[in-house]
Amino acid sequence: MKRAVLVILLAAVLALVVGCGGVVPDEYEEYADELEIYEDYEAEMEATEEETVWALSAEELSIPFERAAAYIVAMEAIFDEDDGALWGVHLGMPFMFADSVTRHAVANMPDVGGEIFVEHEGFYIGVLPLGTWIGNTTINFDGRDWGMMTWALVEDLDSETEILTIMVHELFHAWQQWHLGGGGRPHDQPHMNALFARVSVQLEIRALLAALNSDNEEQRLAAIHDALSVRGERRRRFADAAGVENTFEIGEGTATYTDLVLVRRDMGAILEWFEAFVGDWIIDSGASLSGNYGYITGAMYGFLLDKVGADWRRGVRFGAQDFRASTDLGARLKAAVGITELIPFSELDLELYGYSEIVAAERLWLEERERMVGEAIEAFDEAPVLMISNLGEFGGGGEMEVLEIMELGPAHGMVGTVFYGDFEYFGSFGRIRFTRGHMLWAPSWYHVPALDIEIDGNIVTGSNWVLELNEGYRVDEVRTGFRVAGS
Repeated sequence: MKRAVLVILLAAVLALVVGCGGVVPDEYEEYADELEIYEDYEAEMEATEEETVWALSAEELSIPFERAAAYIVAMEAIFDEDDGALWGVHLGMPFMFADSVTRHAVANMPDVGGEIFVEHEGFYIGVLPLGTWIGNTTINFDGRDWGMMTWALVEDLDSETEILTIMVHELFHAWQQWHLGGGGRPHDQPHMNALFARVSVQLEIRALLAALNSDNEEQRLAAIHDALSVRGERRRRFADAAGVENTFEIGEGTATYTDLVLVRRDMGAILEWFEAFVGDWIIDSGASLSGNYGYITGAMYGFLLDKVGADWRRGVRFGAQDFRASTDLGARLKAAVGITELIPFSELDLELYGYSEIVAAERLWLEERERMVGEAIEAFDEAPVLMISNLGEFGGGGEMEVLEIMELGPAHGMVGTVFYGDFEYFGSFGRIRFTRGHMLWAPSWYHVPALDIEIDGNIVTGSNWVLELNEGYRVDEVRTGFRVAGS
């Protein structure tokens, strides 16, 4: 769907230009070239689609059927036991495991048209069509919203608890679409790369954690007051932050809250998970906070609202069309505990939450990020790129930083998010491995700097990456450099 819409939009731009004078001006040549690339790719996909044999037996399935079925049974038992107690409605929705390379899937429901999945021992197996997004996510497939988990991630995890946690999380996102008005997180959160925003969100998280760990009502209220005061100061300094942050907390925070309640269950185990998450992902990782803070702040506010006896889940909304319409969980907690006035930021005892330590670490992080951004800009600036489709192909891992850069490569006008580090990405095309390398994610394509590209059969190398192509795939030259093409 994403690919088709983009082709239509590009075609519309060209039609408008040609209609005005019959000649495509120089500034629109980029769109003309991109349209040709996408049309060629679409034709390849359609040709391959016609040759694909969708019928699949359990013996041919690349996902271990019995293991996948057992996980689905365990997940559905969790929802049956809850039976609507948490959110007022049974949370069961369509779910599937998918293999990023073969596109094989094991599902708990048939596809609407009955042309893709076949029934097998009470479950459904099949090959997902080309162009189907495969990842740990929620997708709209065949007219339904599905929770999805890649089998590669299942193999990477150590315990059934971790696997079921992600299954419940992703399926809850499918449920959100219908009951909360949407889900997920906003991608454009530039304020979260500013020093004060990063420092304040970590202070808020540590104060919330202190409140959750406290059995003393007075101490818990004091920590909540501190958290809300820090939150209020951040939102005072960044005028557009409130709606974006609320939306993130409703989209991902309520999903995290739900998977913790239904899978981890025991509050002691949940607090241990919070401690680990704060340590590994928020404090120690140096990661971009814009990608992860809402998972934990939203869940923490949910548990604190439970702790003070608030009926907070009723009326929660995700502002998909207008972020300002998203429910503010902080405001609900403030009202629930009777706080009428926040504490001025200058009067807070922030050393209770490690203020000096956080500021020092964040200054170092920002310096390092500035260096990495500079390297990314230099890597893409004026260089040809290798384009790899991300339609229906998703998988990877390793050590990477996520640099949320909106524009790179003035010669190409590329827009997207940059991954940097030692990592790999794989799909039906093959596998590409990076060593201190960069890959830019943009709609429908990944872009890789290809200044020193060398092609030797199915092995393609760049200055800091190696691509191993699967049979039937090749690298073609295009205007912006090169493109992975094939069956």
